[in-house]
Amino acid sequence: MGVDLYLLPFDCDDPDLSFSHTILDCERERALFGLISIISIENGIKVPDGFTGFLSRKSNGESGYGEIKEDPYGDPVKYVDADKLIEIWKSEYDKNKAILSYLKCLPNNTKVALFWH
Repeated sequence: MGVDLYLLPFDCDDPDLSFSHTILDCERERALFGLISIISIENGIKVPDGFTGFLSRKSNGESGYGEIKEDPYGDPVKYVDADKLIEIWKSEYDKNKAILSYLKCLPNNTKVALFWH
């Protein structure tokens, strides 16, 4: 687990195609991140092969669009259902409250990748 977190809601979750063009940049919040870390350990599943987005690491070290398998620490990127995040989400920060509102608007069972950085 890193010190900062991007949430990547799956914009497409088909058997042969999965991607996120959405990046939700969470405000650093120790208590919330601790709860998310527990959810990731208990319920997290590695993103499927071929999952793409704008946080892929290129061979030159820069980020860009491509396949996302692991975070900058070399740990596999995992996803959880948005419903799991909504259940535990408690925040004092306006930005994180806005992210919670966004998550609540997603269709049921939307997968959300956790990209620690």
